[in-house]
Amino acid sequence: MNDRIFFSVIIPVYNAEKYLTRCVKSVCNQNYANVEVVLVDDGSSDNSSELCDVLAQSDNRIKVIHKRNQGVSIARKDGVQISRSDYVIFVDSDDYISQGLLRASEKIIEKHNPDIILFEAVEETHKKKHFERKYPYRDGFYTKEDIHRDILPTLIQADNASYFPPAMWGKVIKRELLLSNLLANTKASIAEDGASIIPCMFHAKSFYYLKESYYNYTYNADSATKKHKALNWDWYRIVNIHISERINLGEGDLELQLARKIVHDFFNTAFTQFYENEYRRANNEIMKQMEMDPIKTALGRVKFDRTIKAKLMVFALKRHIFFLLYLYSKIR
Repeated sequence: MNDRIFFSVIIPVYNAEKYLTRCVKSVCNQNYANVEVVLVDDGSSDNSSELCDVLAQSDNRIKVIHKRNQGVSIARKDGVQISRSDYVIFVDSDDYISQGLLRASEKIIEKHNPDIILFEAVEETHKKKHFERKYPYRDGFYTKEDIHRDILPTLIQADNASYFPPAMWGKVIKRELLLSNLLANTKASIAEDGASIIPCMFHAKSFYYLKESYYNYTYNADSATKKHKALNWDWYRIVNIHISERINLGEGDLELQLARKIVHDFFNTAFTQFYENEYRRANNEIMKQMEMDPIKTALGRVKFDRTIKAKLMVFALKRHIFFLLYLYSKIR
């Protein structure tokens, strides 16, 4: 093995001083030399900025970018653009990776050269319980034909509401594939991962599913406080436009899959309007948005037959029974 950089691990950092050292050490302590760690300090207001510099001084494989706050999607793209390897791994600053990931990924790449490697994760819930996140794919290598047969039917959202894991974490991705498909938009503050992963997977010529849990996802109570705020109608819209512009919706049933996602995203935005608005005002805003495309067209096409929640969601929206959305907002 030569001394070239094999992996670039990109870690967006925003007010992450509590977990950042653990995250970075989990990469640097992999007993693997041919890796660089790119810390993208996205305008942190705590001590994360100084901590990034301290960590960089302790290991010459770590480099730091300090920038004004523009959001995680742009932070990721900035990190990828200065990376020097052919393969990129994203790790959120409050998470960490397990020993052996880089070595296992290197062996897969040397044998198969896949565009994307997906591996499993262990998730810590808010009650400090742990469960393994596994995926319904056979382990091993997939050709383009295999991807078309086994992955595309659930790439965006299938009739049973299943979908390809959209998170940026838990994957090894070819840098050139990322650069062509990454969403970088300051206005996209939710679901931006899927906006990049879906086009990457669509254009991937090969894929490998590594049936091992190498990623450790940490429940962050600070992030959870954001859940009772009304979502901006434009956030999902930006994401879905990005997806539609980068994949061929005529392939398989992807156009219908995107319509399902649009309806699901609309529902997720609609019920949150009751968090910050009085009932009548929220009702009126939901009705106004429903008269616009793409949701108007998507609702006319979509029905869910496989899950009760999805059936109720479509029923409430099509019949304008927004009181059900109001009730849903109260139990979330």
